[in-house]
This record gives sequence, C-alpha cells and structure tokens, in this order.
Amino acid sequence: MKLTSRSAAAWLPLLIVTFGLTACGGGGSSAPAPSGGGGGGGGTPPPAPGVTAPSALSYTTAASYNVGTAITPLDPTVTGTVTSYAVSPALPAGIALDGTTGRITGTPTAPARSQSYTVTATNAGGNTTFGVTFAVLIERATTDRPDEKTGRQVHLMYVVPSGGIDEQLDQTGTIEGSARIWNAWLAAQTGGKELRIDTHGGGKVDVTYLKLARTDAQMNVAGGNVRAQLEFQLLLNGFNSVDKVYLVYYGGDGDGCGRGAWPPTLPGNVGAVYIGAAAGCTDTPFATGTEPPAFLEFMALHETMHVLGFAAACSPHHTETGHVSDGVTDLMYSGRQAGAQPWRPSTLDINLDDYYGLAVPGCLDLSNSAFLDPLPAGPEAPPGWPYANLTDLVCTNEPTTIPGPLGAATEVTFVNSYEFSGTPSTAAIYERVPDATQPSGYRRAFKVNVPYNDGRVVQTQENAVFVVLVNNSCRRLVRASANVSRFTITD
Repeated sequence: MKLTSRSAAAWLPLLIVTFGLTACGGGGSSAPAPSGGGGGGGGTPPPAPGVTAPSALSYTTAASYNVGTAITPLDPTVTGTVTSYAVSPALPAGIALDGTTGRITGTPTAPARSQSYTVTATNAGGNTTFGVTFAVLIERATTDRPDEKTGRQVHLMYVVPSGGIDEQLDQTGTIEGSARIWNAWLAAQTGGKELRIDTHGGGKVDVTYLKLARTDAQMNVAGGNVRAQLEFQLLLNGFNSVDKVYLVYYGGDGDGCGRGAWPPTLPGNVGAVYIGAAAGCTDTPFATGTEPPAFLEFMALHETMHVLGFAAACSPHHTETGHVSDGVTDLMYSGRQAGAQPWRPSTLDINLDDYYGLAVPGCLDLSNSAFLDPLPAGPEAPPGWPYANLTDLVCTNEPTTIPGPLGAATEVTFVNSYEFSGTPSTAAIYERVPDATQPSGYRRAFKVNVPYNDGRVVQTQENAVFVVLVNNSCRRLVRASANVSRFTITD
C-alpha cells in the first residue's frame, strides 16, 4: 500500500557540519540582545565617538556533542574590546553563554538537530557576529534495547542503505519526537488510547539504527518491493520478534512514499516510510515540539495501521487493498482511485464506520487491538499472528522427517546469510515430496534459490518439510508452521 506526498512545502535535509561566519545584523533587527539572550528590538544606535567596534569574532567547536556529557568550554577569539555577548536562537537545553566573557559551557540535557547559533559581541562602537554550528546527540543503539513493557508493541527503526547519508535522525531525537506527535494525535482521536510504542530507560522511545550492506539501488531492484526487501534485511539482522511491528524510517527511496504489510492478504510485520530525497515524499519536514502532525507523521501512522491489518476488506468503504474511500481527510484514505482528490489527513475513521468502533461483526476493529495502550478487554492481534520463527531439525534427521499431514495454506520466508568456507553463498530450497519410486518414499523437489544477503518467500502448507542446500550439501532442515513463518539460513 502506498501514498504520495502532495505537499509543496520545502524540506532541507539535516547536515552535521562544523561552523561558519554569518553576516552581521542579518535578518530583522540588528540590535544586540541583552546579555545571554537572543534577538532584540529597535535599530542599532550610532557608534560612540572614538570607539572601535569589535571584529573577527570566532569560536572553534566540535560538530556535535552528547546528551549528558559536559562540553569542552568554548572561548571566543575576538579583536577589540567587548562589553557583552548574546546568542540567538537560544542554545540547546543545558548549554549556556556567559554574557560577559562569551564562554559557552554546560552539559546538554536533550538532543537537538544541527543548526547555527549566532553569537553577537558588542561594545559602544558596534558589534560583530559568528555562527557556531553543532548538534546534540543521544546515544545510538544498533540493537533492540530491553523492553519496558511486555506484549505487542511498535518498535521504531532508522535504516540507512550502504552509501546513503546518515542524517542521525535517531540521535537528534527527530524520529522519537515525530512518533510522540503522531501518537498524541491518535490519542486525541480515540479519547486517550495510543499505540504501544517500544520504550527504554524510563519512557524514552527505543529507536534502533541499522546500516545495510545493500545500496539503495540494490534495495530498489527491478520489479521489487522496497518494503519486502526491508523485511528481509531486518530478519537477516536479527529483528524477528513475534510480538512487534517494525516501523522503519528508511533513508532511501521507494515505490511511493510508504508501504506496509496488510495481513492476512500480505503477511509481514514491517511498515516503512521512505525519506530519501529522490522519493519525492519529503516536501514537508518532520514535525517537532508541540507542532501538529504533518505529512511524515501521518504517513508513519498510516503504514503502521496497514501492518495491523487496517482497513480490513470487510470495511464498508474499503478500497485499494487496505484503504477507505469516504473522505480525503481520513487517515486511511487512498488517493489512487481514478479522479481521487489529494490526501489531506486529519481524521481517524470518518463516521467511525470502517476501522475504529465499527459495528460490523467479525470485522477487524482498531478499538480492540492488542497494540493499544491502555489495552482493551480481549485484545486482538493482527490476522495470522503470531508469526513463527522456525528451528533447524538437523540434516541427519532428514530420512525420518516426513511431511504431513499437510494442513492450511501458509508461507515461509527464507533469508540467507550463509558463508561457505568464508565465501558468501546462494542457498537452494528443496521441498520433500512423496515419490514411490524412491527407497525413502520421498524426493527433493526444487523450490527456489535464495541469494546471499537476500530473501525469498515460499508458498506452502502446514507441515511441509524443506531441505536447505549450500554447495550441494544439506545444511538445514525445517518444517512449516501453521502460521506464517521465517527462517534465517546462517553458518
């Protein structure tokens, strides 16, 4: 499922850079702010007779600092006398400018995106300015940190392809802040119910960073689905919880602005928002602070809803595989129908008749979801959950590991990280099928090859048995579960 951005607002990517000069008096009033502050009103008074304005102000600073760690004090270099210093905008929380000496000190207490802070040095003869540019970062996690809550939850990930630009959206708190905004919007729509987001360290949103071994071009393979490729990559890197939806902010491009699995038709536990510049989906920036949700916030929530199974096919206004058609302001509206108007989300389920509080017996209802906090009575998982992680039955047991009785239709996702004698290798998947001409009564029937660092989905039935061959030798033996299942082929 996908939507495209229609916003015309500009978006500038975050860049972590060093520092640079800014023009004196640029933008609005040129009067220096009071000591330690920023901005000011009125015009610059004429210089006092015989007093020379300070010049050549500069600071040497790092590109970034860490939350909770004191910064190395920054002292100004300046020509001439200075009677006061001021800075605009205000420095990040925990960092302060001494209005008399110009020294910048402190211990940052919250993350902040990279930006320039203009320091103004003033005396009676005039002023000079310098732009100090840095970011404040939180610790980066490359694994899922210990959970603070049990049960179903949404885990956030920042995923960057090989060769892609790491904008540190996890470390600057950008993704966490955006998620809090869309979750607060949801709570306002539901009367206080929000999604259960994975947290750590006393309520901090757990955002995991993953750098892929594949390039964005490899992720956008011809005829491929970037969301499916992301699901393979997460499984290859151990993100295979049976209790979690993985919401991926992908720093690359995709087929649309976002996609999500849609069980039971499209099984999976990954939803993705594509934030690469070429995707054409970042016309508006992430919302911050107390701002209302913007395009990226609504897109993230929209794709998460798809992974939870909404809007179900039994919804009265269902259209376009998981969307609704009764209003452009609906969170799950599809703008892909012929003659459709642009998506302008502002409402959770117009008239409450498609996926939240709907009165359709047996039709999936968000108000009963096991992903809500607080949990409803009798919480329901998405259709087909929980997915199963298969275990190796050991190749030596192949002669006695027989299929059947074959049950319900299901599927197995195989992902491959096997290296044969240190060399990345393709894995061949065979199914054991009845064959009366064989002494064992079974033979191996070829199903699919799984390239290294990639994945493939095999449609099958419960109790089917698969043999995994690498370099023509059996390496793994697995039996399909009744539920959708996954298996990682590794050495």
